[in-house]
Amino acid sequence: MARPYNFIETGDRFYFSTDSQIIYYAVFTKGEGLYDEPHPLNELTYYFSFAPIGRVDDRLGTDYRIRATIISIIEHYLKNNPEKVVFYVCSNQKYADYSRFRLFTRWKKYGATNRFEHISKEITVTTVGVKTDAMFVGMILNRDSPYFDELIPAFHDRIDFLSLKWSV
Repeated sequence: MARPYNFIETGDRFYFSTDSQIIYYAVFTKGEGLYDEPHPLNELTYYFSFAPIGRVDDRLGTDYRIRATIISIIEHYLKNNPEKVVFYVCSNQKYADYSRFRLFTRWKKYGATNRFEHISKEITVTTVGVKTDAMFVGMILNRDSPYFDELIPAFHDRIDFLSLKWSV
């Protein structure tokens, strides 16, 4: 696996610069939670996203250190916040989102430790019975979380809810 870039942490935000001088940010944002009703575990759910700041020249090619850095940031965050759950949603409409989903699904292959559990699922979005899009949803959490056994079924229930919500 490629060596990650050094990153700067400011609360729930992280910044790093690539060899091509592109600055990225990664952020963990408080989410709505895995439960529809008020529930103490909702406070543990954070959405993760990352993006370059400014426009990126597509001709630069693939920088595998970005992938390594994103994995490093997520692992760092979860090691320092072992009770939290990282949730992400990627659309299939944008190539960048699909690439992000592939990064997450290949996470274990590229160096993730056995300390974390990663669950992901594709949700088909339909409009009046016609498939219009696919959403990729995932959750990453510490395997030694005291809430692990409760969070896994809650994630699957939430995915079932989102599948209904995103289909008309």
